[in-house]
Amino acid sequence: MLLNVVLGLVIPIVLGCWILRKNLKLILIFFPLGVATSSVANNIGFNYFWRLLPEFNNHSFSALPFDLGLFPMAGCLMIYYIKKHRAHPWIAVFVTAFVLTIVEWIAKESGRVLYFNGWNIGWTYISYLLPMVIAYGYSTIFFRVFKSYN
Repeated sequence: MLLNVVLGLVIPIVLGCWILRKNLKLILIFFPLGVATSSVANNIGFNYFWRLLPEFNNHSFSALPFDLGLFPMAGCLMIYYIKKHRAHPWIAVFVTAFVLTIVEWIAKESGRVLYFNGWNIGWTYISYLLPMVIAYGYSTIFFRVFKSYN
């Protein structure tokens, strides 16, 4: 579990906060959405499609560091990249989902993630793509609504 905490929580939070140190508002605004979408996806997935080592009675407990670190920070960094560098939003969404899928593929190949019930790396990509689309859609709505208040 220490490995999950270090790789899934500590490193992403430290690196993300360092990269976003001049844009901490992005973390305050979008990080909770990332935690929520990640938690929902993992709670469904752990019951029907995958396992992450080490296993506990509550199967999703292993993913808690990732739900509170890597996944929401990835969404924040994606939104930052879109806004700061004027990146094409859909390319950023697809690339972010792809990078997260590669990270999970490495974990799967090393035996830390186990799939069942027909789950595969393609479904994994879709499971990362959907929350990134939600994050981008939410950010678009958020910036339109609050732009009108300035």
